[in-house]
Amino acid sequence: MNANLAKFESPFKLKVVIKSGSVNDTFNYMFNDRLAIVGTVSKSNGKLTGVILMLSGDGTTESGLHVFAIATSAYSALLGKNELGTGVPANLVLDLFKKESGDAAKILNNIKFTLVKSEQIGNMFTADPL
Repeated sequence: MNANLAKFESPFKLKVVIKSGSVNDTFNYMFNDRLAIVGTVSKSNGKLTGVILMLSGDGTTESGLHVFAIATSAYSALLGKNELGTGVPANLVLDLFKKESGDAAKILNNIKFTLVKSEQIGNMFTADPL
């Protein structure tokens, strides 16, 4: 994800510290007070089992670009190495945003990607391997 963020010339860098849990291990990181990521990791195989991105802009173009860069970088990392250059992750994020109301979801490469828009919490992106 950090390599993808660098391609966007984003000021953010993900720093993951995995914490042991009873069923799954977890990590969380706040990029700033409006941008956060939470993930779960399987104890049995060490693979990522889910990601939640809480992303809320402040109304400026710059914050909107930060939301787009983080969502696209995370989704790209989940889809595989070098996916960012294909345009697939960016189109995925844009497709999810295009839905006018309610939740939007799309399955790609056996991963369910979801966007929940909320006035109260902003945008919640999820990615769950099926």
